[in-house]
Amino acid sequence: MKSELHIAKALWRDLYASAAIADAQRFLKLIQSTSDPEVKWPLWIAFITSYARPFTNNADMGMISNKAIPKELRDLHKSLTQARDLLYGHTDPLETLDDGLEANQLFVEKRGDQIYPVALTLCPDDSEIIRIHSLLNALSDDLVARTEDGRNRMAEKLKGAQDGTYKFTYPKATAEPNCEG
Repeated sequence: MKSELHIAKALWRDLYASAAIADAQRFLKLIQSTSDPEVKWPLWIAFITSYARPFTNNADMGMISNKAIPKELRDLHKSLTQARDLLYGHTDPLETLDDGLEANQLFVEKRGDQIYPVALTLCPDDSEIIRIHSLLNALSDDLVARTEDGRNRMAEKLKGAQDGTYKFTYPKATAEPNCEG
């Protein structure tokens, strides 16, 4: 049987992931509500970083499973997490992208006597919004079920305990939880 500490850690990870996905949903609504590219661009970046946050590997917390992502949306998921990993969460300029481009390339657009540098960006456009909604809904549904399961497992572990607030501490520890009632 899993320890209370392990159950608390999994529940915290899933609640954290739920909050990140909810943030991504709010950013997507804001993206849909504006046509101003100066506003839309930073919202897309905020969306990408919020969306990808639960899929980054954290030694203390771990990352959530991507099993809930429908097969037809896995390419979209990969492009969003790759955008976060290569450009928006941190920069990996020597990474080769799926389309064969490298993150360290610079494109220059020439118009007349003027040149305009075009930085490589990995950002979805509005045509992907419907698919993104489907992806977020699948993840949200999965996380709702998982957090409910985690709460039920925690309630079972605390069955018979006195009413009060219990604190579970897990700084990379495998020790039993420190419960304060």
